[in-house]
Amino acid sequence: NPPPPVLPTLAPATGAAGAAVAVTITGTNLAGALLNVPAASGITATGVTTTATQITATLNIAITAPVGAQLISVTTAGGTSNALTFTTVLPALPTLTSIAPLTGVTGTTVPVTLTGTSLLGATVNVPVGVTATGVVATATTVTANFVIAANAAVGAKSITVTTRGGTSTAVTFTVNPPVPALTSIAPNVGVQGTSVPVVIGGTNLLASTFTLPAGI
Repeated sequence: NPPPPVLPTLAPATGAAGAAVAVTITGTNLAGALLNVPAASGITATGVTTTATQITATLNIAITAPVGAQLISVTTAGGTSNALTFTTVLPALPTLTSIAPLTGVTGTTVPVTLTGTSLLGATVNVPVGVTATGVVATATTVTANFVIAANAAVGAKSITVTTRGGTSTAVTFTVNPPVPALTSIAPNVGVQGTSVPVVIGGTNLLASTFTLPAGI
């Protein structure tokens, strides 16, 4: 049998949950080696290439991978090597740089896109009266539907996201009341020098004020 493989180094030796980390393992007697990664580590190895003295691979770390040290070894026809330590760490704190659109109207559903960094696996934190549905998060964007209740309080609202790395700073989303619409006025004529009681019909007229021409 060939001599057993020996591993002196693994670089880099750490990676964040949710990341894909290109690693290089050096050693001896590595030709034809298979990479051994613990099944419960949340790590899968792809793109593995081997020579007699080096193995390169990409370690794909699940966003849900447990943090801490994992022991990685290789196996050849000569046996299984010593183990090297690769440590999974928490992802970086998420950041938000923008939200689009910036506003929404009560009683509507608004598709929004949040952009930033370290957003993989994020949940969206919204104020009372707003529900986030259909959330899809990548490393740099979060898309969701903001369902704004008809009785939601209007005004500027702080929106944040939370990942395993923590909670981001906030971006501002403003909830506006619905635009009023007029459908009728009765009567629709009046005589100069008189006062005319009128009834105006429409929607979303609560707390409205009149805009009148000069002379009325």
